[in-house]
Amino acid sequence: GTEQDVARDSVPAWGNYVQSVRAKSQSDLILGNVKIEKPVLEHTDFPDSDLNGWKILGNAAFYNDYIVIYDAKYNRFGLALAKK
Repeated sequence: GTEQDVARDSVPAWGNYVQSVRAKSQSDLILGNVKIEKPVLEHTDFPDSDLNGWKILGNAAFYNDYIVIYDAKYNRFGLALAKK
């Protein structure tokens, strides 16, 4: 879209520049009893068409407040509240 709150970037990747678009979601992200208000979502147009179509949340929603724990063996994740 052309909305004012949409950020567009051209970032280097694999020897080329790819286009990235990000904006706050229109609703909150709720994972169990954790509610993250309107996290930032991002889409990148990768040169490899097999990688396109992904909508990536990334880790920006978890900065400063949470630690993300990923269990690669069983393909699951969890959140822990970070100490302040």
